[in-house]
Amino acid sequence: LVGAWLGSPLAKGVFKERLDEGVARSIFESERRLTDMARQQYPAIKKLPSLEWGYKIVATGVSTAVAKGELPEQKVQMVTKELMQQESWADKAQKAAKSMLGQA
Repeated sequence: LVGAWLGSPLAKGVFKERLDEGVARSIFESERRLTDMARQQYPAIKKLPSLEWGYKIVATGVSTAVAKGELPEQKVQMVTKELMQQESWADKAQKAAKSMLGQA
């Protein structure tokens, strides 16, 4: 997905949304295990009631695209459970078509 996101002349947002959704699914499908591992590795967070999750893409292609001005500077993307329930571009297009045809 990172390659598609970087290489796409159009619809970069679609690929980025899929990337965000995939990361969110990976995290939240194994959240308990990840939380346990993080608390073992970093005892200072043992007392926290919950953890927040995020990611940042660090790849040569991303760095190059940022340097060329093709992408904004990458920051940590917060990951929430809501990202797993995003509507895909296909779902949005289908809803728009139904709405235009009066089938909503």
